[in-house]
Amino acid sequence: MKANPKQRLFYLSQNSYEMLNSLAKKEHKSKSAMLRILILAKNYENVLQELQKSNEILTEMLYQISKYGSNLNQIAYHLNTDISTTKQAGETIIPLMNEVKELLNHNKKIIENLLKRGKTNGKTTNNN
Repeated sequence: MKANPKQRLFYLSQNSYEMLNSLAKKEHKSKSAMLRILILAKNYENVLQELQKSNEILTEMLYQISKYGSNLNQIAYHLNTDISTTKQAGETIIPLMNEVKELLNHNKKIIENLLKRGKTNGKTTNNN
């Protein structure tokens, strides 16, 4: 579908007009073209915000995975060195496994909340 350009009138302060004029000259564009470019830049800002949210989710996931790795290393260490009997193995491993389970559940809730927040923000962003 071809754009249907319409002429619009709006007012700028002298300072804003000079900034627009300077930017248009620098970019070798008309003032109208420069305004369109600046308006479209807002769309890129929204994309960057979505990427930022995704990065926050991934960062949290990596942090949680690192914690799981640490707990698994503790389990492996105890299995290889500290444990001499089956009873001692149960006493050592069960609390560590419960801690891993709690971390997994906590991480699941955090990720679900981040994803819900991202979807909610994405819907409002797409409607603008």
